[in-house]
Amino acid sequence: MNQITFTGAMSAFDLTRSMIEEHLETSVALDGDSMLLRDYTLAPQDRGNPATQVSPVQKAIAAMQMNIENPLSLNALSKIAACQPKTVLRRFKTAFDTSPSNVYRHIRLTNAR
Repeated sequence: MNQITFTGAMSAFDLTRSMIEEHLETSVALDGDSMLLRDYTLAPQDRGNPATQVSPVQKAIAAMQMNIENPLSLNALSKIAACQPKTVLRRFKTAFDTSPSNVYRHIRLTNAR
């Protein structure tokens, strides 16, 4: 019997997101991200807790969503994500199999729609 088990809401979201991405495409999964994970900021009590830390990719996407009208450069995104531009590129490639600029374009086009 094929079963998947997990605990917590984020585990369920991660599973659902990976299934959407596997069966549809990355852009559809990004649409889900933008609808469900709009605010990546942490509550003061969660700051410093390693279990609730926000990834550089999440920080960059949050910045993209907050700067739709005036797009940020890769250097600006890397400063927000607190890592080098090459690291941002590599992490987006790993997470979405595309570049930050393609993700940014998709976010902007989805918002315009």
